[in-house]
Amino acid sequence: CQPGRVRALIDRYATFVPRVLAEYPGIDPDCLRRGAVIEADTALECYRAASVIFFDSYGVLNLGPHALKGMAKTITTLRTWGKQVRVLTNNASQMPDQIARFLRSIGYDFSPEEVIGCGQALWQWIKVHHRQGASIHYVGPQAPFEYVRDAECILVNPIDLGSSSPDPELIVLGSNACLGKAEKDRVIAMARSGIPVLCLNPDLMAPLGETELTEVIGAFALELEQHTGRSVTMLGTPFRTIY
Repeated sequence: CQPGRVRALIDRYATFVPRVLAEYPGIDPDCLRRGAVIEADTALECYRAASVIFFDSYGVLNLGPHALKGMAKTITTLRTWGKQVRVLTNNASQMPDQIARFLRSIGYDFSPEEVIGCGQALWQWIKVHHRQGASIHYVGPQAPFEYVRDAECILVNPIDLGSSSPDPELIVLGSNACLGKAEKDRVIAMARSGIPVLCLNPDLMAPLGETELTEVIGAFALELEQHTGRSVTMLGTPFRTIY
């Protein structure tokens, strides 16, 4: 991302605040100021007060292909304290077993059962809204197509952008890894026709290293809202469904 684009995307994160609060009607926006606050000199002191601790992956456990210094030791320490530790990630490009395998390759000891990916939020949304059997156009690489099948839905992506297929009942934005102009135009046209859009990864940017950021699918989700005037349902963190 160019610096100007990074600044614009950071500013757009502010639009998430009222949307997140709207999904938690029982939470007072001032609760963090008026509620219990734990002050500590180190993060480990804060961890002692919790029973379950969720860690994001990108930018927290790893930067690109490298583990953050000291984090593997922190996870091990928490386990010795009897804490339940989970990875909660907006990575929609991989299945939990793939994410766990990558984390193990850089020094962590997470099992697939300890990884909660935003693709699993799709299963939850489909179940809550009784949409099993719905036809889905999935935007992203092939590996996470399993998320659609596990949600008991039907994948109707065309084999290539030049072919035709029936309009889906839902559009799911997973990753911009395969999102060229032709696919963007196709998705925008389908959304304009009234087909609901779900976004697994609401993130606008992701860190590739200490000084490098890349734009991800959440940025397109907001762009899609601007183009169509229709709201995209966000499923990953910090929104409610993944929790």
